[in-house]
Amino acid sequence: MLLFYTLRMKRYLFISIALKEFKEIFRNPVMLMLSFGIPVVFFFILGFGISLDVSNIPLAIVDYDGKKLSREFAESIYNNRYFTLVGYLNLEEAERLLKINRLRAIVVIPDNFSRRLYMGRSSEIQVLIDGGYPFRADVIRGYISSVVAKFNKNLLKRWLNKRGVDYEIEPVKLDIRSFYNQAMKSEFSLIPGLFVIILLVNLTVLTSISIVREKDYGTIFNIYTSVVDRFSFITGKIITYWAIGIVNFLTLFLLSFMIFKLPFRGDFLSFLFISNIYIMISCLLGALISSFTKTMIAAQFVAMVVTIIPSFLYSGYLMPVSSLGREGRIEAYLFPAKYYMDACRGSYLKYMSISDLKGQTFILIVFCTILFLLSSLLFKKRER
Repeated sequence: MLLFYTLRMKRYLFISIALKEFKEIFRNPVMLMLSFGIPVVFFFILGFGISLDVSNIPLAIVDYDGKKLSREFAESIYNNRYFTLVGYLNLEEAERLLKINRLRAIVVIPDNFSRRLYMGRSSEIQVLIDGGYPFRADVIRGYISSVVAKFNKNLLKRWLNKRGVDYEIEPVKLDIRSFYNQAMKSEFSLIPGLFVIILLVNLTVLTSISIVREKDYGTIFNIYTSVVDRFSFITGKIITYWAIGIVNFLTLFLLSFMIFKLPFRGDFLSFLFISNIYIMISCLLGALISSFTKTMIAAQFVAMVVTIIPSFLYSGYLMPVSSLGREGRIEAYLFPAKYYMDACRGSYLKYMSISDLKGQTFILIVFCTILFLLSSLLFKKRER
């Protein structure tokens, strides 16, 4: 009977803490904005601001030849969605625009370009690329190389046809198909990854400052002198921000359809289940940070450091984890963001259900259990 009464009292204490936290959030416009407004703002800013697609590259042509064949070659380069022609310029003006970031590439056609080709000899084309963005420079080089290869093939075919030779220039043809993201749009990959970043950063910061706020304002002494045990206090705080996290998750999920037109091919219930675990991890991480920080500024700083870096660099958001060095891969496997990233992209693009993600789900449950034990045990009921 005593055990039943004690358990019931703890249940009421946990609910009371959660209700108190909800009231404080809705009474404070700043906390209300941090809880529900900031995730949406981040989703729009990062969703529209981050793209790995390389298109509309500003390009200039320096044509010293000026013949029909050189114009035909120049048009084959810029007449697509990858390049935007700034104009036919002289080399000095083109280099000046490249220096001030108005151009990203310059194609220089020599004065004897057409004559050498008509004579059956090769002609060298010079391409000047802005190397300030190495990844983009590599893509530009690949684009121009493929255009030149296609132009060479057409020239060779034209030359053979004039001589009455019917020859298949491509004995081996390459058929490349892209699974899961056939349009090769970077937003289809990047925007699901924003769930990982926003839910981790926002909820960790909110939970950490909500507990440290009690220390900062001195209201923690009410908890120290009350009958509230540390498990009820931590659970009440966490469940509040877990509920906020669920609302944010559903909001971001709807925005991904309504605004960004993303496909969703997985099982929603499975995705919701694993997202619940990840949201709980974010809240527990904030509770853990609050156990060793004394001020809200310190809690915010620590929370931002331990969430932003892993979620961007070690989750596979911008590059696959397999592309990292050995030390980087080890660090990636030590953060929960990597496992939830697999779930987000797998659910949106690869028809993954909970059975396909059972490994990631198990590891996230382990993270959740460890963080709950640590945050509960490190919270002191009495300050020493």
